[in-house]
Amino acid sequence: MIFDEPTHHQKLVAYCLSFEKDCGQAAADAYCKEIGYGKAVEFEKMRSHDKETLTMESHATCSPKHNTCDAFDSITCQVRTQTFYNPMEHGRALDGCAETKGIGCGQDAANLFCKDNGYDAATAFVRVDTLEETMHIGDESVCDPDWSPCSRFEYITCAAVHATPVP
Repeated sequence: MIFDEPTHHQKLVAYCLSFEKDCGQAAADAYCKEIGYGKAVEFEKMRSHDKETLTMESHATCSPKHNTCDAFDSITCQVRTQTFYNPMEHGRALDGCAETKGIGCGQDAANLFCKDNGYDAATAFVRVDTLEETMHIGDESVCDPDWSPCSRFEYITCAAVHATPVP
């Protein structure tokens, strides 16, 4: 996710974590982490002579009236992902469908699971048939393989792709 002229508390993000220390990667990483992403994978520096900047570590302001205040022109943050193997819901394997009668199968059920775990969406999953009882995440009903076909997820990979920068 690319952020052009990133801001924090309505000021440009300073190029250093604190004045003239831990510049570049460390400051970019701190910004990405603050807004819910992984580390910074790319960044570009700009010199800002007419705007205040704010350091990510001490939240100190650099004033262009008295200093040269370096800031980021852009920061590209790594999307935060996590893979859940054999995901469970209320002590049972998570069913491959959100609700009974085959409603919301696959992507819909995986997305609900990811949202319940603080992510925005599922980016990958594997769904397989099973002979065990499973739990539907949408209506919290149990799928009983003696009465209807059940499926479960072997894994779901979730991603946070829509973090909102701190104003």
